[in-house]
Amino acid sequence: MVRMQPNSSISSPGEPHAHARFGSLIGAVFRKWRREVTQDFKAMGLTDATCAPLLALVEWPVQAVRQKDLAERLSLEKSSLVRILTQLRDMGLVEWETAEDDRRAKSIRLTLQGRRLAERIVAKSMEIEARILEGLTAEELQTTREVLGKIVRRFEVQE
Repeated sequence: MVRMQPNSSISSPGEPHAHARFGSLIGAVFRKWRREVTQDFKAMGLTDATCAPLLALVEWPVQAVRQKDLAERLSLEKSSLVRILTQLRDMGLVEWETAEDDRRAKSIRLTLQGRRLAERIVAKSMEIEARILEGLTAEELQTTREVLGKIVRRFEVQE
């Protein structure tokens, strides 16, 4: 668990617990953002759970990824990932084989159909992001990315 000190720049005079609302604000943005994405991808027959591995695989710098590494990147238990990968395999979007150097490990890869769909998901995600972030200045976006990046790195140090 990450313990962060309150940031006095978040609190204003008369608002001693303003920092406590920062997490709630991030949570609200996440929930609303996810709702937007879910609605758009539902029409493609996908859920948030089935999109995540496709996106991770298309963005990975290698063709085949070990199931263990994919689960770690998605912060999923291996058993949960297996259920999702089975759905994706049944849809013809991913395939797997036993890793050459470790017969117990599975290497996961996108099929051609899976790669094409993942690329459509990326493009649609960028459209959704542009729609959500419309009206923010370049400076606001840069500051937000930097701040959120710092927060993520603090969590990663604790893991």
